[in-house]
Amino acid sequence: MAHFLNAAFGSGTASYCRLGNDLEEYSPELSANVEKKNNILGQTSVTIDSYQKQGEVAPYYAEKNDPLFEKLQEIIDGDLVLDDLKTDIVEGKLWGETADPTYPAVREECYIEVVSYGGDTTGYQIPFNVHYTGVKVKGKFEANDRGNQIMAFEVPQTSAPSEPEEQEPEFPAYQLEGLETLTEAGVINSPEFWRQKFSEQVTGGEVFGILGKLFTKATE
Repeated sequence: MAHFLNAAFGSGTASYCRLGNDLEEYSPELSANVEKKNNILGQTSVTIDSYQKQGEVAPYYAEKNDPLFEKLQEIIDGDLVLDDLKTDIVEGKLWGETADPTYPAVREECYIEVVSYGGDTTGYQIPFNVHYTGVKVKGKFEANDRGNQIMAFEVPQTSAPSEPEEQEPEFPAYQLEGLETLTEAGVINSPEFWRQKFSEQVTGGEVFGILGKLFTKATE
């Protein structure tokens, strides 16, 4: 497995540096949030609802002209906090090689915590922790004679919210039956017009018009 940390920290073009120099291992810990409950039957229920994933990079020896070293030193010199510590890390899985040849990978958002800095005769050290946020996308990377190349990653797709269907308002049955009766009697010859007015105010002139037509029909 290979891990590549983006030394650009969100500014400009991504600059991925592979973790591994002077490291015997890099094994992120998941630190699951586990809740256990016992009942009177002696049974135990287990709930795992989240993870606090974290990786430790120690030792890390600074190397001149290394973009990751320059960024870590910038964090130290500027006492950077919050989003100035946010970047991303790519985890490449060195198995399942395809015909390209490429390998599956996951890119995940993370924050960098500088633990300490200094050193001895062996060199200048800046050990740091990688705090994962869980915001990740799948992709792939290529390993060849030219080095490791980060390839394309999927862009999370967010579906546009669907517009609610316009529903026809419901009216009491007696109102609909009355409209139908007047329409069949010939008193109203434009039922759709009057149906739209069920939820509106009707003018006095419209009422007299209907009553007058109703009286005419009744005296025929």
